[in-house]
Amino acid sequence: MIFECSPIETDCSGECKNLQTDVSNCGTCGNACSSGQICCSGQCVNPTALTTCGICSNNCASQGFDLCCNGQCRSTTGLTSCGVCSNNCLSQGANLCCNGVCKIASALTSCGSCSNDCTSLGLCCGTTCADINSPQTCGSCTNQCTPGKSCCSGQCFDLQTDSLNCGACGSPCSSGQICCNGQCVSPTALTSCGSCSNNCVSQGLNLCCSGQCKSSTGVSSCGSCANDCTALGLCCSGTCANIKNEQTCGSCNNQCPSGQICNPNTLNCYDPSSNFCGDVTFPTSVNEGSLATFTFNINPLYIQTSERFTISLTAQLNGQTVTNSASFAGGSSSRLLSVRLGGPGTASITATISSSICSYTQTGTLPVIDVPPKILISSISSIKAGQNYTGKGSVQEVGYWTRPQVSLNIGLTTVQCTVTASSTISTNTQYSFTCPAIQINTAGSIGVVAVAQTYWNSQALLSASTGFTLTVTGSSTGNPPPGVPLPIF
Repeated sequence: MIFECSPIETDCSGECKNLQTDVSNCGTCGNACSSGQICCSGQCVNPTALTTCGICSNNCASQGFDLCCNGQCRSTTGLTSCGVCSNNCLSQGANLCCNGVCKIASALTSCGSCSNDCTSLGLCCGTTCADINSPQTCGSCTNQCTPGKSCCSGQCFDLQTDSLNCGACGSPCSSGQICCNGQCVSPTALTSCGSCSNNCVSQGLNLCCSGQCKSSTGVSSCGSCANDCTALGLCCSGTCANIKNEQTCGSCNNQCPSGQICNPNTLNCYDPSSNFCGDVTFPTSVNEGSLATFTFNINPLYIQTSERFTISLTAQLNGQTVTNSASFAGGSSSRLLSVRLGGPGTASITATISSSICSYTQTGTLPVIDVPPKILISSISSIKAGQNYTGKGSVQEVGYWTRPQVSLNIGLTTVQCTVTASSTISTNTQYSFTCPAIQINTAGSIGVVAVAQTYWNSQALLSASTGFTLTVTGSSTGNPPPGVPLPIF
C-alpha cells in the first residue's frame, strides 16, 4: 500500500503534517515552536501579538486596535482596556479613558470630556465648566444667589448689609459695628441707631439710646441717654425737675408766686391760706345710659385733716335733672362720683366741693353720645326654594329716664326689614317688611336703665330655583348696625 499526504501536508517521518500551522513541525519537519507560541504561515509567533491575537487570522492592527487582550483585540482608549488590558474603567465606576487613565465625566479635570479641565473655575456642571464664585453657581451648580446678593467663598451674602462681607467679600466690620449700604458704621450713630433704617436726624431727634431715637429734652433722656427724669416728671435744660415743686409747678417755667404752693393733682399754683377746696376733672364724653364718672381732687392742704367734705354733681340734659352726692373726712387726694345720663345731647354739669372751711364750684358740659338701637334677627338653619320664609326679629334700644310714671317713645319710628334671595340662575328677588314703631312705659322706674324692644313676624315666598343664598338685613331711623347673613341650602 502506497501512503500519500494531502496537497497541504508534508510527510514527516511517516506522518502527514501541515507545516503552516503545526506547532511541532512549523515551517519544516521537526521544527517545534516554543511553549505558548502558535504556528502561523510556517512561522512560530506569539498569540498575544497584535497581528496574531489568539489565532493566526486575528490581526488587531488591521482592525484599528492597538492591544491584544486574552485573544481579543482592544483599544488603549477603550473603557475596558484603558492604556493596558488590565485597566477596566467601568469596574472602577469611571466613564472616561484619558491617556491611559480612568476618569469620571463629572470631575473637574474631565468635565464631559478628557480635554475639558475646569480646575481654574472650580465647578463642573453637567458637561460645562462653571465659576464657583459666580452668583449663578455659588459654591455648587444649583446654588443661585437671590438678586442683590454676591458670592463669597461659595456662600451668598448681601454686601450692603453683611457685617462679615461689608462692601466686598472678606471685608468684615469691626466688633460692634453694623454694615449699612456697604459701609461699616456704629449702631450708636444718629444716622444708624440700632439699625440701618433708623435715622434719628431725619426724625428730628438728637440722641441714640440703646437702639432707640430720643430727644435730649425728653423726660426719659434729659440731656443724655442715662438721665431719666420720669420719676420727677420734668426735663428742664438737661436737668431733672419735680413737676409738683413750687419752682416748676406743671412746667419748667411755672414758678409759684411767693406764698403759693403747687397743687400736685392739678399742677397749678394756689394760695393755701384761701378757702380753695380743690378742683374737678371731667370725663371727655359718655355713652347714653352709661355712668359718667368725675374725679374730685382735694386740696393737699386738707388731705391729712379731719375736716369733713361734701362733693355733689348736678347734670341737666333734655329737660331732665340728675344729681348725686357723697361726704367723707379728709385722708385722700381724690374721690370719684358718678351719674347716669340718658341722651343723646350735651349735659350741663355743676360740680361742688364744700366743707366748713372752704367751698368750690366748677361748671362745664359733657357730650352724651347716642348708642344706636340693636337689630336682632332670628337665625334660621336652612330654607328650600319655593317655600315661605318667615322673617322674625326684634329691635332693642337702651335708654335712661329719671321721671316716674311716664310713657316715652324712644325715637324709633319705623324699622325696615329686607330679605334678599340671590340666585345663581335667576334674577335676584327682594322682599320688604315694615315693622311697628317702638314705645316703652317707664312707669315706676326712677334712675334705672330701660330696654325697649319690638318684634316682627312677616312672610314672603322665595320662588327662586335651587342655588341661592339668603341674607336678612335690618335698618331703622336709629341707624342700627347691619343685618346678619343666614345660611341656606
